[in-house]
Amino acid sequence: MRLLVAGVLVLLLSLPLSAQRYTTVRKFPLFQEPDLHTFVIHFPTEYDAYNNLSERSPWYLPMLSRWKYTFVTDESGMARTATIRYADTTWKPLIDRVVVDNQAGKQGTLLMRKVVPVPEDWYGLQVFIHFDYLTVPVTIWVNGIRIGVSRTANWGCEWNITPYLVFGRLNAILLQCDVDQVSSVELGNTWLYAFPNVAIWDFSVNWGKNSKNKPVVEASVLAKAFLPGIDDKFTVEFQLYNRRGQQILVDRRKGVKPVEEKWITFKQVVPECHAWEADSPYWYTALFLLKNKDNETVDAIKYRLGMRTITVNDSALQVNMRMWPLDSVQRTNIYRIRPTFLINYPYRWLIYDLTPRPISGDELFKAIEKQVLTYRNYTPIAAWQVSIPLPADQRQKIIEHIRKLDISRPILWDNLRE
Repeated sequence: MRLLVAGVLVLLLSLPLSAQRYTTVRKFPLFQEPDLHTFVIHFPTEYDAYNNLSERSPWYLPMLSRWKYTFVTDESGMARTATIRYADTTWKPLIDRVVVDNQAGKQGTLLMRKVVPVPEDWYGLQVFIHFDYLTVPVTIWVNGIRIGVSRTANWGCEWNITPYLVFGRLNAILLQCDVDQVSSVELGNTWLYAFPNVAIWDFSVNWGKNSKNKPVVEASVLAKAFLPGIDDKFTVEFQLYNRRGQQILVDRRKGVKPVEEKWITFKQVVPECHAWEADSPYWYTALFLLKNKDNETVDAIKYRLGMRTITVNDSALQVNMRMWPLDSVQRTNIYRIRPTFLINYPYRWLIYDLTPRPISGDELFKAIEKQVLTYRNYTPIAAWQVSIPLPADQRQKIIEHIRKLDISRPILWDNLRE
């Protein structure tokens, strides 16, 4: 009898512990929409980062397919719609991530839904959902919980959804879209990605020359702590490899406290210099590592970089001493460019239009900031362009704002340098 009672007690004590793994994280507070950054995929080890494509990371989960959508006129049952138990059998499949002809929103609120399994071994990591863009304002729900609203989803957005997930189980993602006065809705590339509670959050790389006219690379790295109470010191390391796989430089900074969220800058002479050209791209591979006090890699990211210098005059871009007429350079924008880590062929020099759609007020500055922060490390972009007419004072503010975010590219306004 005593053995039976003891066994029951052990079982009862174990139940809250196992449930805690999946449910107590829901008690965390809501997160604000974070500032955007260069989107990179994280790896658990230096070896994995160097030897694998970003899409092969165990901390990356694409969500490109199997979305469903419907229109509703009653929003009172939204939380139930966003749960895993909700039956969406009458919803339509989303083809090519585009909802076409919604009669200018007359059918009500657009809902897009997807059920995704979150790996159990992601438990203990931070998990973000990222949208390249969504062409309407959106409210995001996860497992029946409303987590936030983005009014500038047109220009990309992401959210920390860690507290709302059930690890090792299916999870429901619901997008509640404001479709007033639009005839179609497009959902850009979407994915989940994970990283440790202390991780590399952003970086910026610029190329130039020193006083002796030797090529130099300047890399700035931002490490960040995502949980309170992490006051440990870490080492940030920057490595650069040529396209033959040879390490040509390495630099590190010890005693970094990610909780302080300070940028760390490395500036080194590049021993061998090969310019990146659209018709003959020479890629360098950069590794950014975050190591603990035992010199163990906590987080690793990889990014391919190309060395180039860019100037512009009234009619042409000068890239690496070669002239390219502005009319011959391909234009692109957020709706036509692929994610920066999914490098595609063929390569072309690009002029990136930051304003492909009408926008004004505070949203204009936010939209420009989001796009520049996202794509400033993407080598094929040769210049930024603002293509909407604005008053001179606002125009100057935008130019100054862009230059604070990226000093390596000229800014075009009606094909003129600013």
